[in-house]
Amino acid sequence: MLEPGNYRLSRDVLNPTGDRRKYTDWRYLQYWRAGMDIVAEDARSSSDGGTYTKLSVYGHGVQESIYPTDTERYDILVAALVPVPETDHLFFVNTGVNEFFARWLLESGRLDRSMLKQLWTEYKQDDPRILAPRSRLSFSPFMTELTDQTPSPLSV
Repeated sequence: MLEPGNYRLSRDVLNPTGDRRKYTDWRYLQYWRAGMDIVAEDARSSSDGGTYTKLSVYGHGVQESIYPTDTERYDILVAALVPVPETDHLFFVNTGVNEFFARWLLESGRLDRSMLKQLWTEYKQDDPRILAPRSRLSFSPFMTELTDQTPSPLSV
């Protein structure tokens, strides 16, 4: 079984189920090119509770995965993977940081990875908006400013 971690394709791999019509989904590219970063992650099966390792490529805010049950594609990818140290891109994928400002802070050297990870964790824990229900902004013609109103539950 493949260990969770960061990997890179060591060579070009022909996709046995490539489909040119699905050109925005990496799982259907005709070829997977050498140098592609892939994250192997532990996941849990909803049917039997067992664990397995899925292969994921992250880009444009979308994550798509190939699972071990897709043996035709999974096995040829695993055979071409080599472990790599965590790059800046993979650091952002693994921590869930997707802010351009945070990327700039790291890439400019103003923060290192450990500082950014600590601050991002504190931000996620301290910001009440992350767990609070979304509120809607409404404007009343009788008021001169926007008000923040959380929708009230429906009454019967």
